[in-house]
Amino acid sequence: MNILILEDEDYLRENIILRLDRDGHNCSVKFENDDDHFDVVLLSLNKTTQIIDKITNLYLDSAIIFLGNCTKDIYNQYILNSKLNDYIPKPFKVEELVQKIYHYYEFIDLKKQNEMQNSYYNFVVSRDLKYEQNNIDKDILLDEILTIDDYLKTIILSFQTIYTDVQLSKKLGMDRKTLWNKRKKLNI
Repeated sequence: MNILILEDEDYLRENIILRLDRDGHNCSVKFENDDDHFDVVLLSLNKTTQIIDKITNLYLDSAIIFLGNCTKDIYNQYILNSKLNDYIPKPFKVEELVQKIYHYYEFIDLKKQNEMQNSYYNFVVSRDLKYEQNNIDKDILLDEILTIDDYLKTIILSFQTIYTDVQLSKKLGMDRKTLWNKRKKLNI
């Protein structure tokens, strides 16, 4: 996982980084540009409102966990408005934070899978309607939808903007080179 840690307390930040490094995660303590992708963002509430707004708007698809003491204004503005996934008050145990990170990362991954399945379902329904309007036998429709090439082309086109090549190839059960070859074969 790529994890952005925006924490002012050096000791706490270093403990979090050491613990997450042990599990093999990539930790950053600053974001270089708006194109950086982070699966999880740990955000200290000591940051200014402008920075909090920028981070919460920039990383909407990431699990955002606020760290620190919470005032009523911050609680109302961010937590109730669902711009973040969770809040953990200081002091806290790093293991507790790690469990929250894994929980929300899994939640976001399941949400992406659900979106992918819904998109495929909508694709099938729209094709079904198209074939019904043209009076085409449903058996032909099912045979055509279930071809591997048709399925792969639909999934690749639908989700290449959501997932990286590595993530997409992993979800399809192939390596990146095979995914590249499939794109070439299917003219994608």
